[in-house]
Amino acid sequence: MSPLTPEIAPVSWPDHDATLQHVAGHGARVLFVEDEHLVALDIRLRLTRMGFAPEVAFTGNDAVLKANEEPYDLILMDVRLRGPMDGIDAARTIRSTHDIPVIYLTAYADEATVERARLTEPYGYLLKPFHDKELEATIQIALQRHASERLRSERHQLQRVLSEASAILAESLDYQRVAAGIADVLVPRYADWCLIHLAEISDRVPAYTYARPEPHESHALGADARAVHEVEHQHAARLLIDIDDSDRAATIFGSGYLPALREIGARSALCVPLITREIVLGSLSLVAGSKRPRYGISDLAFVEDLAHRLAMALDNALLYRRAEQAIRIRDDVLAIVSHDLRGPLATIMLRAEAIARDPSVGHVGAAIMRSAHRMNRLIGDLLDASAINAGKLTLEL
Repeated sequence: MSPLTPEIAPVSWPDHDATLQHVAGHGARVLFVEDEHLVALDIRLRLTRMGFAPEVAFTGNDAVLKANEEPYDLILMDVRLRGPMDGIDAARTIRSTHDIPVIYLTAYADEATVERARLTEPYGYLLKPFHDKELEATIQIALQRHASERLRSERHQLQRVLSEASAILAESLDYQRVAAGIADVLVPRYADWCLIHLAEISDRVPAYTYARPEPHESHALGADARAVHEVEHQHAARLLIDIDDSDRAATIFGSGYLPALREIGARSALCVPLITREIVLGSLSLVAGSKRPRYGISDLAFVEDLAHRLAMALDNALLYRRAEQAIRIRDDVLAIVSHDLRGPLATIMLRAEAIARDPSVGHVGAAIMRSAHRMNRLIGDLLDASAINAGKLTLEL
């Protein structure tokens, strides 16, 4: 097994409770916005004792800038701030571009202030003064609620992709159209680059490669695409969290795709085998670029589910292709046989007509002619049956 491509066993969807515990645990990055320096220092020390990683902003503008520059798990926002932007305006601006939960810490609870704050959909509203336990509990609840909502949103998006992919898988029996359709669904919604490879297996599966967003077809994948070949040979998925190095990317998908991977800034990838009826048809590979989060275990679980459906659809398409080939071969045989049979049959019919004109053996010639005509009709019926299957039968009413 290559150290570049550690094996990842098939997994299920991520455990909801475990994910929430991880996201909402200690160590979360908290941005605290407060214009009173002594108060900001006090709460920063409290947050540090609770196990969080706090940072302080003293104005609404400063908070917006920090939120744009760094990822935060939560924002503690004072409502009344000095400057042109108060806490509610700053929270509204941040929430319009970032999915960060906001908790208001304020001494004001008048109806107008609460209504303005409510419109920004905060995750909490804590009145000063407050105890450490109140603050910690409010933060933990907000983090867990946000994590739960984010998980539901991600699963909903994945289900939408899966639903659209399933529709494409069911609408065609052309394996190339199936592969191209799935790649179009995945890029750019779920990946920045996609590679679908079918390995040649006897006469049933032709060698086929499709890359998206720039289609490239070839008879065989490059021998230097080590990770892809390992996935297909070992029947095991690969999750490559970090492929920032260009040389490493070349060993995964082959040097032929290196320019495309460099263009998107490839940073993470996963590759899963396409298995159906214990046959490995090929593999499905996805790459995340520089502007997309790195893939994780939950992404691998989703792609394995999709690859299973894709493998079944490709298998059906290839079986249909094989059946069409068998029908064409049968029709060709029928055409050749009918042509070769009708030649000598015409000679038999001519000789039978001559015999039928002789009174002494006329009945023998007539019997031969009847059999010859019957044989000719049988040949015609075979050709008609072939035309019916091909949808090319013409009727003369």
